Amino acid sequence: MQSPLGATNSSFGTIGVVDDEIRAGPKRSSALLGRYQDVFFGTSLELGKGYLSSISLVFTAGEYAGSTLSVEGPVLGLTGTIERAVVGGTGKFRLARGYMLFKMISKPTPETDVNEVHLFVLMSRHAKHD
Repeated sequence: MQSPLGATNSSFGTIGVVDDEIRAGPKRSSALLGRYQDVFFGTSLELGKGYLSSISLVFTAGEYAGSTLSVEGPVLGLTGTIERAVVGGTGKFRLARGYMLFKMISKPTPETDVNEVHLFVLMSRHAKHD
């Protein structure tokens, strides 16, 4: 759906999809831990002011291999630290709750960026990974 303000004045109705690497550190040589998969929708009539984001953190290596975290919430601007809610998970993260802090730390090329992610997660003592 195009914005009532016109295509150049808003990101309303835009859809984006992300499938990025999760690494243990900011360097390309850091251990690969999994994938950061996101779908986001422009929800604000003002350009770049609001998106709704649904993220799956899919862990493929390390202690949490085979587990996922689900992160949801609005993005109310694209600068500074962005906070979103951890709303659940699978495997070792069953019944997980908490929050994620997300911040861009560098943009090595126009096509790439490096982001820092901090997860604060409460996990159920009864959740078991089969």
